[in-house]
Amino acid sequence: MCLIDPVHAWRQALVAADLVVGDFGAVSYYAAALGAPVLLAAAEQDRLAPDARLAAFVREAPRLDVHAPLREQVEKVLAGHRPLAGPTAFVTSTPGSSPALLRRRFCTLMGLAEPTAPALLEPLPPPP
Repeated sequence: MCLIDPVHAWRQALVAADLVVGDFGAVSYYAAALGAPVLLAAAEQDRLAPDARLAAFVREAPRLDVHAPLREQVEKVLAGHRPLAGPTAFVTSTPGSSPALLRRRFCTLMGLAEPTAPALLEPLPPPP
């Protein structure tokens, strides 16, 4: 288990995570969109609009019980994990296509011809 700097290397950590313990913020939602199991450690839902997609995720995701042994909770979540469809569907409707779609859109907005080379994303740097 490790704590991740909330500004640096969080994307790399999500890609590598077997399980994420987080609050009801964007990083936990992105983890769920990647298919990772998430244990929510925050219970405050009153700040979320009830019809928000994030609110639906918060209602469905398992909760961390701070009074129960952590290992048992982690093992249970890992054993019974089924990725939630909602986060992935909300984050992207075209998985793997964002480099080409974004480049096309930006070139159009700037009035530039799109390069002929494939659109690629730079790999994430190793975490510090």
